[in-house]
Amino acid sequence: MTQDGLQDEFIKLRDEAVWLRQTDNTFNCLFDSSPETERILRESADRFFGDLNSLGERTRRLVRQCIVQLMCRDVFVKQLWRL
Repeated sequence: MTQDGLQDEFIKLRDEAVWLRQTDNTFNCLFDSSPETERILRESADRFFGDLNSLGERTRRLVRQCIVQLMCRDVFVKQLWRL
C-alpha cells in the first residue's frame, strides 16, 4: 500500500471513530437524561424508526443521526431550563 493509500484509509477510520463517538455521546445524552425520557424513547422507538426501513442504507443512517441529534438537543435544552 502506498503512503497516500495508507493515509486515505487512516482518514476513513478516523471519520468512522469520530462518528461512533458522537453517536455514543448522543445515546448517553438521551438515555441517561431521566427514567421518564428513557421510557418514552423506548416505547416510541419501534414506530418512530420503523418507517426508515423502507429507505436506502445511507439515507437511513443520515436520517437517524439527524433525528437523534435533534432529540438530544431537546433533552439538553430541557435540562438547562431546570437549572
